[in-house]
Amino acid sequence: MKKTYKISHDFPATLLLQNSRTFTYFHPWFITGFSDAECSFMLFLNKNNKCKTGYQSQACFQIGLHEKDRALLEMFRASLGGVGNIAKQGKDSIQYRVTSAKDLRVIVDHFDKYPLIMHK
Repeated sequence: MKKTYKISHDFPATLLLQNSRTFTYFHPWFITGFSDAECSFMLFLNKNNKCKTGYQSQACFQIGLHEKDRALLEMFRASLGGVGNIAKQGKDSIQYRVTSAKDLRVIVDHFDKYPLIMHK
């Protein structure tokens, strides 16, 4: 059974009931718009003597919010196929972070299909 309901303004979420479990998903354009305002794409360089250059690079997609917004990040994660992790970051904040190359491919594919439209 599939049911659509509004969570805010023009961005519906879809509630999918399957095998007695409930999954909630954001509309793909909501993910893009929310990311435009709240996400960061980062590249870390870490010292690593095992690497030929002595450094290892790691790409990252992340969103940090107040801990009261955990449900929002859980829905965000579910909408992106469950990739990444949500962890406490600091006293009152949590962070959704995607770092593996395989999982970052999901993020890149999303933004290829639903591109950011920003003028910063």
